[in-house]
Amino acid sequence: MNRRLLLGIALISAAMPCLAADKSPHIGYVFPAGGKQGTTITLKIGGENVYGASAALISGPGVAVEVMDSKDPDAGVEFKKKKNKKKNEAVIDEVVTLKVTVSPDADPGNRDICLVMTNALSNKLTFQVGQLNEVLETEPNNKPKVASILPPFPVLVNGVIMPGDTDTFKFTASKGQHLVIEAAARALLPYIADGVPGWFQAIIAIQDHAGHPVALANDFLFNQDPVLFYDVPSDGEYTLTIRDSIYRGREDFVYRLKIGELPFVTGVFPLGAARGDTPVRVKLSGFNLPDDRTMVDVGATAAAVQNLVVTNMGLLSNPFLFALGELPEQLESRPALTVSKARKVTLPVILNGCVGAPGEKHFFRFEGKTGQSVCLDVHARRLGSPLDSMVSLLDGRGKVLAENDDLKDRGEGYITHQADSGLITKLPETGVYTVMITDKQGRGGAAYAYRLRISEPMPDFDLRVTPAAVVIPKDGVGVVTIHVIRRDNFNEEISVALEDAVPGLSLDGAVIPVGVDKITMTLSAAGNAAGKHAPCLIGKANVAGRSIVRKALPAENLMQAFLYQHLLPFREETVLVAESGAPYSVVPKPSSVVLALVPGQETTVPVTVRRRPGYDGQIRLQLVEPPKGISLRKGHIPAGRDNGVIVLFADSKVDAALCGNLILGASMPIERDATPEEIAKRQAQAAKKREPVKGETGKSAPPGDAASPMKVTRPVAVSLPALSFKVVGVAPAKPGAGDITPPGRR
Repeated sequence: MNRRLLLGIALISAAMPCLAADKSPHIGYVFPAGGKQGTTITLKIGGENVYGASAALISGPGVAVEVMDSKDPDAGVEFKKKKNKKKNEAVIDEVVTLKVTVSPDADPGNRDICLVMTNALSNKLTFQVGQLNEVLETEPNNKPKVASILPPFPVLVNGVIMPGDTDTFKFTASKGQHLVIEAAARALLPYIADGVPGWFQAIIAIQDHAGHPVALANDFLFNQDPVLFYDVPSDGEYTLTIRDSIYRGREDFVYRLKIGELPFVTGVFPLGAARGDTPVRVKLSGFNLPDDRTMVDVGATAAAVQNLVVTNMGLLSNPFLFALGELPEQLESRPALTVSKARKVTLPVILNGCVGAPGEKHFFRFEGKTGQSVCLDVHARRLGSPLDSMVSLLDGRGKVLAENDDLKDRGEGYITHQADSGLITKLPETGVYTVMITDKQGRGGAAYAYRLRISEPMPDFDLRVTPAAVVIPKDGVGVVTIHVIRRDNFNEEISVALEDAVPGLSLDGAVIPVGVDKITMTLSAAGNAAGKHAPCLIGKANVAGRSIVRKALPAENLMQAFLYQHLLPFREETVLVAESGAPYSVVPKPSSVVLALVPGQETTVPVTVRRRPGYDGQIRLQLVEPPKGISLRKGHIPAGRDNGVIVLFADSKVDAALCGNLILGASMPIERDATPEEIAKRQAQAAKKREPVKGETGKSAPPGDAASPMKVTRPVAVSLPALSFKVVGVAPAKPGAGDITPPGRR
């Protein structure tokens, strides 16, 4: 089974919740956000609409989890009015308690964690499996005189920073120890929607026995989480503190702090190599490493970007990245530092270099022809290098023809400063051209490595699929969005499919048209699909006879600081299909695979309805986020009917090249028993008005049993399979000409 997918049973579609799901669950923090191999821990998850969680899921093998307490402490008591939530405000006051057992052989590293509700699935956060002994901070510990005493190193401290808080710890160290103190804060919760800069910005510091500050860190290279390196000068007691940079705090300001003589990689050179049969030797810099060299597999089965670690005394280092390429490569151990001495290269080529000193510039020259397209593409920041690259293309007279500082890559959702450079340009004449690369901020050093590709454009793409968790009712539909990252002028159509066929599971609207960067598709689950599955979406395209296949990686579209959106990758795609389905479904029956919409004309599509006994109400349909110029003219199915039609209309001014998928949602009002919260709220409102308690059906409750018969009517929503469409033809000169039905006349 594909380990990248978690499976289970749930009840509804993530995009169009059905049954009693009026509110989506959201988790805002996990504390502690990890556990040691071979231990059992109790952790708390805080969030909104999470009471009643029936289970929790942690990705990957070797970790078991069960819910210990998810009850609402106010259940059954008089209704309490909750405070009004502001836009983008985090509400994390509901707490679920879990017991997590980590097996001794569980792989260390990051996992996904989420909650399973009766009829919904929460978003995901990070849970870390570690190797070190772990302790929880104990309050009060905000001053040296009440500092917590740390056990012998290595150790990991789990803590939370509240407003104005500074967590303080005492430890004993010996002369000559090379301590590494690594904080994980943003790594646990990369983006906070309702705070600036959009994450918990930790600062860690050390004081000696006399209280004098001796070391401080507020970041590491370009990473916001700080790492502090300290060579202990003498035996004695030291004080360690951690706080937020501007003294903010609340329950989701969670951290994990590693302390000890830990292996830590600070630099890698080169950052990659060409594929081949022989492993390559890579130089490492850092602290407490077993060697300054390591061997890396570059064979055909190795990942295009590898996530590597080294081990010292049984402890794993921090991960580092290493890229593999398909072009010839050169290692620039002695780069040319002036234009006159520019190193000659033959295209295509990938150059592996390092801006070794502040202000250093590297120069390369190549021969080009009139009209030739040339691509300069830097990979540095995306591979863990702090280099803020700047690339320039100069002609034979030294004139700058094109240059670029930052090129945004939507696939790198964790990186806030997109510092890698890239450009594509056509050469004006045949001759010799020069490429220059440097650090835009004039910095340099052993860690400032880069990979510079100089070649003609190599069209390619990557895919992300959101959300990272999809819940589908049996005989129902789940909605996903595919995001396309197009590279090197790639502009082709992409076909999307399930990598391995899954009985009963199908993908609707599975084509991404030319030039489209974002499209919504649907997964439909037939009756025989109930249970556990492991689908993986892949995209296929052809460019000049070359077939490109890319997997769609799971991601969530997260907000930073009220405004910015980021596609943040997760480890596994979670798919849950219900044993019991939605009470009804609506399926369109278009006359062709791709629906043709003519500007100014209405198009009719038949639909069929499947109803469970007792669900005979009327159904209303609507377009979900329709493209500009497309609307729904008719979308009503009378009560009791098992068929009907929808009528779509394309405006006369609609974009003639418009194509993609239409997503429709259906809604049926259904009467159900009121929840305890609804009953308590109704009782409180009735008592205030001194009226008999009534359900929404209008029937008064019997004396002495006001709440038990109460009914409420709520809409039950489902999604329809995606409808692929394209706009064809042009609007007629006169309304009503040809086969056009004038809007509003049927």
